[in-house]
Amino acid sequence: MKGVCKVNHRFSVLVAAIALVLAVGPARAFAQDALLINVPFPFVASRMTHPAGEYRLRVSDNKSELTITPMKGPATVALILSRLSLIDMPGQADRAVFDRVGSTYFLSELWLPGEDGFLVHAAKEAHTHHTVKVGRTAK
Repeated sequence: MKGVCKVNHRFSVLVAAIALVLAVGPARAFAQDALLINVPFPFVASRMTHPAGEYRLRVSDNKSELTITPMKGPATVALILSRLSLIDMPGQADRAVFDRVGSTYFLSELWLPGEDGFLVHAAKEAHTHHTVKVGRTAK
């Protein structure tokens, strides 16, 4: 009888482990799809000027494109030029970096927790950096 209990216990542990892996995997993918940013100034991304406002951001599965969707209006796609080194410092992820050249802001970098950063634009001119927090949404 003890042997049967050990087998049942091992089976239960195995089933619980598989359920945990299946639950965590989709949650991580969903988190990547659910990014919200409120940009307080007009900005340029993918050669288009976007007005100040709220946007949903999504990095493609193959990490080559960033879809920028305003709360009202059509989405645009910006190519990801490069992946940036992973940073393991609190407060450095969940942010977008904008390069300000003159009076124009360019979406430059996107940093997500547990991910590499993504370079969207590299300003060659003298510029300053402005950071905007990226949050998670329920959708």
